Amino acid sequence: MGGVKPQCHVESRLLSMLPVSSQVLQLPKETPLVANLAHQQAFLEKEDYQNIRHSLNITDTQIVEEVHTSNDSGEYSCEASNQHGSDKCSASLTVTEHLPPVFISKPESQAVYVGKKALIQCVIGGSTPLNVGWLKGDQSLPEVPEHYHSSCENNEHTLEISNVGATDQGLYVCRVSNSVGMAECSMELRVIEKPNFVKPMCPVALVIGAPLHLECQVDEDTGVIVNWTRDGKKIHQSPDCKLSFEKKTVSLDILKSTLKDCGTYKCTVKNEAGSSTCSSEVQVQEPPGFAKRLESVTVWKQGSNVQLQCIVRGSPELRTSWLYNNSVLHAGDRYAISLKDGIAALEIRDVTFSDSGNYSCEVLNNCGYESCSTKAVVKEPPYFRKDLASVEAVRGLVAVLDCEFGGSEPFKVTWKKNKKPLTSDKKYRIISQDFLSSLEIHPFESLDAGEYECTISNDVGSMTSKSVVRQKGQIESATVVLGKAVKLQGTLKGSAPISIKWIKDSELIREEDPNIKMTFEDNIASISFPSVEIKHSGRYTCLAINEAGQQKCEAVLTIQG
Repeated sequence: MGGVKPQCHVESRLLSMLPVSSQVLQLPKETPLVANLAHQQAFLEKEDYQNIRHSLNITDTQIVEEVHTSNDSGEYSCEASNQHGSDKCSASLTVTEHLPPVFISKPESQAVYVGKKALIQCVIGGSTPLNVGWLKGDQSLPEVPEHYHSSCENNEHTLEISNVGATDQGLYVCRVSNSVGMAECSMELRVIEKPNFVKPMCPVALVIGAPLHLECQVDEDTGVIVNWTRDGKKIHQSPDCKLSFEKKTVSLDILKSTLKDCGTYKCTVKNEAGSSTCSSEVQVQEPPGFAKRLESVTVWKQGSNVQLQCIVRGSPELRTSWLYNNSVLHAGDRYAISLKDGIAALEIRDVTFSDSGNYSCEVLNNCGYESCSTKAVVKEPPYFRKDLASVEAVRGLVAVLDCEFGGSEPFKVTWKKNKKPLTSDKKYRIISQDFLSSLEIHPFESLDAGEYECTISNDVGSMTSKSVVRQKGQIESATVVLGKAVKLQGTLKGSAPISIKWIKDSELIREEDPNIKMTFEDNIASISFPSVEIKHSGRYTCLAINEAGQQKCEAVLTIQG
């Protein structure tokens, strides 16, 4: 019996596949039909996969292969053979899967400042066509191109929100679907507004040395920067000034406030959305006190006009009052009370002994009270009941000067000779008791002649009494106007004959000077100047000599031009 060899013909096919399910690939075979199939061999050769053999179903006209995934795409060959021969054909197979949508990357929640731009992005996979929609909450976004704009590039889907406002805050949903399924994802968009003060600062008044605490609260702290200023000058963190911003609370702390901490404090908080400012007036008040207090004891001179004065300090408004023996004094009559430029003063006119007592100055302000006091004593200044008298002393004897005085004790008594202070020693004996004082010169010599003075002083004044002590027969000093006549003379005692010499400033005066006349008559030695000149001023010494010895005395001639 004659036979026919098998003939194959395979058509290229494009299959759309559903996921997980299988497709049937039918490879049509043209007639003649295979007469005897019992001894036939048939297989498909997929060139992409090293001759992978498949289970085949052979019908009268077809060889059928089951296809499961897109991996089955490729070039297929079919060969049929029998006892009469064989035939082979090939075809390309493309398998396309139908996949539901899936989010390869999802948008994360984000925070955006008011006025900025928000970008919500996600990458979506799945079989096309994909239908993508954006929602806020459960509501589709309105078609406002200038505010909402969606786009897609390389499977990356973007929702752009321009000029973000507070109302844009919320949950945003991306919903996508295709012919085989649907998926969605969501993200939270938080809109950050500029910080606002929900609790501003309050004005502060405190006492110097007290801690200063300023505090305010804001409703937003994301990306917030805080700046502090005092009277326009920036405040920096320092050991004396602590700045803090925690849990939306802004604070400034100064441990010990000083007067320089007074001023207008401003706190500015800002982020990329904007800024807000609040301010507070800080007054650091100084409690009342005294920069200069009253002396503990004050002595006044009877009959004088006196003033008590102290320097006060402290924050305005300062008020002062004066008390005498705990009784408030009022301006008028003999009292004048003032407070100017921090100087508190009490003036009393024509004080008497009855004004002695305790005086107090009180100063106060809103922060407290302070006082200082003094004990005032009214005293009588010293005066002389008996002045010193001029004395002619005998050489070799004791010369005595004495005086009597009055006034308020205690007294200080000083004695001087020719302006030089004297103290008790072998030469001088000073005795002061009660209201009497005396000076004894032991013994009196020619050089002891001169001007003596006694000064009596107490807390409120002093008084001086003067006396000239001459040696008997001593020449008196003289002061004369230029061009006038003057005579210096002295009386001498002693055995004749006595010779006289005049010496001026250690130089012997000669008889031949026509402007000087020297005489010794009736025991009186004299030197005369008809018309004195400047050159005649000086110290003149009269030296008397006899057989028993010599004696001298001195005088000063002063010329006034």
